[in-house]
Amino acid sequence: MTTELSKAWQLFESGDAQGSMRTLRLAADELTSGEIAPLVAELAEGAGFTDLAEASTDLAARPAEAERLYRFGYACVERGLPALASPRCARPWT
Repeated sequence: MTTELSKAWQLFESGDAQGSMRTLRLAADELTSGEIAPLVAELAEGAGFTDLAEASTDLAARPAEAERLYRFGYACVERGLPALASPRCARPWT
């Protein structure tokens, strides 16, 4: 786990969901969608974004599956989080 992702989890666990999301947005280009999906699922659930929570949970279960990557990226964009639907989303092998 990267330092940025660890920091985002720590912020989330301490009750700072906004700080966690800010950290994820800044680090998104360095992380794969599969790496951030579990945390995004938790954040989305707390915000009431059921579609994004489901897409994130599905992606976390199978991070290299194209349909799950697509649903995750689409849900991120639809919820105003295009930074999380990063170019790494389309390249799970990198």
